[in-house]
Amino acid sequence: FYMALYDEERDVVSFPVAVQGGSDVDMPPFERGADEFSWILRNNRSLLLVGDELPEVHRNLRIETVLPGVRSFLGVPLAVGAQTVGVLAIADDRATRICGLNDQRILYTVAGQLAVAIQNARLFAELRRFNQQLEQRVRTQTDEIRAERDRLNTLYTVTAEVSATLDIDYVLN
Repeated sequence: FYMALYDEERDVVSFPVAVQGGSDVDMPPFERGADEFSWILRNNRSLLLVGDELPEVHRNLRIETVLPGVRSFLGVPLAVGAQTVGVLAIADDRATRICGLNDQRILYTVAGQLAVAIQNARLFAELRRFNQQLEQRVRTQTDEIRAERDRLNTLYTVTAEVSATLDIDYVLN
């Protein structure tokens, strides 16, 4: 089981979740390339690779696998509208037929809901970042306005003192 997230700005695929043989595995992030996950991201389509001739299928699709030894693979895009935010995939290194039609439908359903949740989390993080930037700008502007007010108060005080000393009666006495 794999969940790959795509960072469009950096063009990088990362794996917050990767499980092989029931154990968590560490899959380092990589630039989108010619692998199975990148193929799904690029085409915004699912990819089902099954059968005994997978190396030949990989060559025909120009896929350089990042999952050596896998005998069957099903990956679906985590898509919100036309934007693909990642890939949800299952793979098996023993069976050449990974799942049936009902299993594929379940994976599509889960992928759709997961994609919306990921997109919402990203939008929330972006909103929080914009809010922090806005708060910083407000603080900066407030400090500048206070400094200007203090300068004007000083100017007013000086002007008032100078005006007071220009009183003709005060000057003549």
